[in-house]
Amino acid sequence: MLDNINNSLKISKINLNEINKEIAKTEVEINKIPKKERQLLTIQRKFNVSDASYSYLLQKKAEASIARASNIADNKIIDKAEIIEKTHPKKTIIYLIALIVGLFIPLLIIKIFDFVNYSIRDKSDIESNSSFPLLGAIAFSKYPSPLVVIDNPRSMVSETLRSVKANIDFIASNKKSKVIVFTSTISGEGKTFCSINLACAFALSDKKTILIGADLRKPKIFQDFNLTNDKGLTSYLIGKMQLHEVLNETTIKNLTVLTAGPIPPNPSELLASDKMTDLIEILKETYDYVIFDTAPIGIVTDALFIMRNADANIYVLRHNYTNKKVLNDLDDIAKTSGIKNLFLILNGVTYKKKKYGGYYNRYGYVYTYNEGYYEE
Repeated sequence: MLDNINNSLKISKINLNEINKEIAKTEVEINKIPKKERQLLTIQRKFNVSDASYSYLLQKKAEASIARASNIADNKIIDKAEIIEKTHPKKTIIYLIALIVGLFIPLLIIKIFDFVNYSIRDKSDIESNSSFPLLGAIAFSKYPSPLVVIDNPRSMVSETLRSVKANIDFIASNKKSKVIVFTSTISGEGKTFCSINLACAFALSDKKTILIGADLRKPKIFQDFNLTNDKGLTSYLIGKMQLHEVLNETTIKNLTVLTAGPIPPNPSELLASDKMTDLIEILKETYDYVIFDTAPIGIVTDALFIMRNADANIYVLRHNYTNKKVLNDLDDIAKTSGIKNLFLILNGVTYKKKKYGGYYNRYGYVYTYNEGYYEE
């Protein structure tokens, strides 16, 4: 019985301990109840706000549906519209206005531009204002060197210069030696550029050529050939030096240059002297081409004395630079002075590149071995 009682006591103690543990757990949970209640209140508050918003939106949706259902249109389509005939705008009038605007107005603008533009722009300007033949057109040079035929032999400029040279060959073809004079109206038209390059072209074609700077008032050509101007044509005409002392052989085969020399006080008298006439005859015995670069005759009359003894007098015009009225004045000058064999060159023509590799403007076709076809 004592053992049973002892065992019962042990079991009772064990049960008592378990009950105490449960009581402790329950007390811990009871202590957490205030915190849980606060969390529950927060959640309940958010739920109430969301529920109120949802109820409000449902109310507005119902009101909008009722309002939309109550809107009844006050009109009704009986028959759909049909286009029987367009009354406006009139197609014929539109086409007529387009024709006037697109054709006549540009023509009027072109005519006005032609009326106010006094410079030479194309071959027709020359043909309509002068009776002298046009030897050709020389392309605008963008190269820094003035000797384009030498430094850029395959360029468009060189090709047009050779084309003009070929035309000059037909002038006085029966003569063994030819005297060619280059002049222009005013400075800047390119007479010096044309004379020095055509002289080089003749020399390269195995013709003995001499280039003479006869512009005694404003000498130029000595600079292009890297020569000095301390002696030249003036020195010979005044008897200060012999002819062989003033001639300059250049690095270009068959080309001799006679510079203008020091500027004299009486250039017109020197060029009109008998010694100048004799000089031309002496040079014709030695050279195939005697080329003069003279002063512009629109400013001074120095060139007229040489032009009377020339086989070809080449008057240089510049594209979009020379005034058309110059051509009419040139006819008067030729009649009053008795100058013959007058020919024209149009200098500074701009060429545009074609898609297949050539160039073109408004004067015709030119062929080069390295560039292809050129249309002027």
